[in-house]
Amino acid sequence: MTSGKISIVESEHSELEALYNEVSAGDTPFESFSETLIIDEEIHLDNNRTAYKGRAAVEDVDEVQQKKVLGQGQIEYQETLEKIVRTTEFLFIPDSFLIVENTAGEFILPLLNRNTEHSVFDAKIDLYGYSSEFEDVNHWKVGFEERTDSAENGVIHGDKILQDPEIGNLLGKTQKNQIGIEHPMADDIAKVFVTKSGYLELYQPDLTTREFIQYLESNVIQHLKIK
Repeated sequence: MTSGKISIVESEHSELEALYNEVSAGDTPFESFSETLIIDEEIHLDNNRTAYKGRAAVEDVDEVQQKKVLGQGQIEYQETLEKIVRTTEFLFIPDSFLIVENTAGEFILPLLNRNTEHSVFDAKIDLYGYSSEFEDVNHWKVGFEERTDSAENGVIHGDKILQDPEIGNLLGKTQKNQIGIEHPMADDIAKVFVTKSGYLELYQPDLTTREFIQYLESNVIQHLKIK
């Protein structure tokens, strides 16, 4: 897992346990909803810490449109409520960070906050602070926003975009909501896509889960802010 939506974790202790609950379905036609958190792997880190890799799922309710062809050739539409299951994979490091596949997996935040002694907070990334961690950064993608001129927002793709003689200086001064960068990493070059809203994807190099955790804790976590 080398991509996903990152959140901040504050912890009272260093363990995470599997869980299963039946919770009230509230004002719905159903009696209860199930929720579960499964630990698939424990990864031992430095300083006697443990990272937890696993899956989570919750039942929820959604409105579904049913269609029926009537005897006279008419089509009838009917809205019904059905149970659905939301799932996500996750990587959890106590008192550090949580990363889930994408924003659809953020249901795990209240699941953890209700059932564990860990506090998980939705986070955004300071893109300027993050990119400033590295030397010789090549921006291959820049998304900008909140400009007052005709071009209010947009996304530019290319190579060494901020060195472009026509638009590089302008883009360097804009408020950015996403960046794609390449930067030196040991004996390799890292290629990363990051958004202000907290999503990160590491395209290269091919890292193990432990190496990915080390990358995030060395370069990203200090630039997270609670939304």
